[in-house]
Amino acid sequence: MRTKLGTTICRTEAGFKRYVGWQDGYIESFITKYKFEPTNALNQEELEGILDAIKIKELDNNFRSILSKKEKEAVDYYGYSEHRTKPDNFEKNISSAYEKWLMIFFSDNDMLFKPIDPARVGKIMEYVIFREKIRKVELAKRLGIDRNTLNRYIKGIKLPTLDVIYRFSVIFNVSIDWILKNATK
Repeated sequence: MRTKLGTTICRTEAGFKRYVGWQDGYIESFITKYKFEPTNALNQEELEGILDAIKIKELDNNFRSILSKKEKEAVDYYGYSEHRTKPDNFEKNISSAYEKWLMIFFSDNDMLFKPIDPARVGKIMEYVIFREKIRKVELAKRLGIDRNTLNRYIKGIKLPTLDVIYRFSVIFNVSIDWILKNATK
């Protein structure tokens, strides 16, 4: 799994060990590096990186939530074995944790992250525009796009870029989370 964070998560035991060693602080620091404020202009690559970090954090939270106490101890030892004693039944517990990690991170049917439906995004945009009583010409100008592109978004013909979704959320004071949660298939 290649990430926008400049790293690759490999589907091997060595990849698992590397992941366990770096993920804790690295992902959190990447997410908090950028402030979600209207005054900060995030480029497309930064937005994609943040979304990737959030996805990995979600996967990690789910992975850690299904581990037993003994498996958690084994994972902690696996990632930071310096100055620690090896937990009892380490091999059995790390093997079990590794299987769970594979199930969460490399499942073919990723149920956590469903595809975004352009038609649903369009309906959400249409609803918010109607509720706020703003003209499409004015909104297109504020979003930095032309009116035809905005109409394609609203009709569900085209999926807006992350940058447009971000600006839309700032203009109308709605969360990106709300838009994306309601736009999944």
